[in-house]
Amino acid sequence: MRPLLHAILVTGAKTLLGSALLFAAIVLVARGIMA
Repeated sequence: MRPLLHAILVTGAKTLLGSALLFAAIVLVARGIMA
């Protein structure tokens, strides 16, 4: 696999994971406030 393509895939995966964790944290906080 080309290094550039690999780097793009790794960066994209990290970004998606970070976004998912951030979204989950926001949802938990929102539920805590509403509860």
